Amino acid sequence: MMEICYGMAPGGVRLFSGPNYSGRVVQLKVGYYPASFLAQIGILPEGIAAVAVDQGYELVLSSAGKQVGQIDRDSSSWAWAPFDYFRVTYRKK
Repeated sequence: MMEICYGMAPGGVRLFSGPNYSGRVVQLKVGYYPASFLAQIGILPEGIAAVAVDQGYELVLSSAGKQVGQIDRDSSSWAWAPFDYFRVTYRKK
């Protein structure tokens, strides 16, 4: 259904601006992104309140070239940590 409605295949990571998966949502596919990219697509890094991670995917946060966070499961109340870059990866099991 998502592919039909939005032109995107399901799978990846979704970031929400509200707690408990509410508010504005953006879906990210596998890739490497600067934190500034989020503002361009409608959500500020410090405005992320919840994260939904599809099975097999993970979100890795980096700051000054060092990993500062890794999320591989849903979090309905994500605590924001400063980051410069993030990447979405798929870990085939």
